[in-house]
Amino acid sequence: NTTEIVCDEVSTPKPTPAPTPRPTPAPTWPADPLAHTICVRNSGGYALDFWAPGVVGKTRVLLGAEKCVDMRHLGLTKFQQVRVNVKVIGGKPKTRMVHTVAYYSQGETAKRTCTGTIHNWKC
Repeated sequence: NTTEIVCDEVSTPKPTPAPTPRPTPAPTWPADPLAHTICVRNSGGYALDFWAPGVVGKTRVLLGAEKCVDMRHLGLTKFQQVRVNVKVIGGKPKTRMVHTVAYYSQGETAKRTCTGTIHNWKC
């Protein structure tokens, strides 16, 4: 009595290859300048207010003065868009949006200087 042992090749599944790593996408930067502080200098012949709706309330800037608002403590999100508006007291037009920035705690100080008269002003 002989026993014959036959071994067939065992079919072992081949390991699944590791997925090809994809490159890390480049960060998307906003089109607006990055800023942590906004400043407005009044070099015109008038008083003015500046503000950023939903971010910073009105700040009065008298002739020859400059006022700045540091936005780092206002709870803004990174790259949140901030629109800076100016109202010339008694001016025509009264109000204009003069600058748009993207909040970034490591950004720059965004500055605008307002010049002219109440009837012909710009920032």
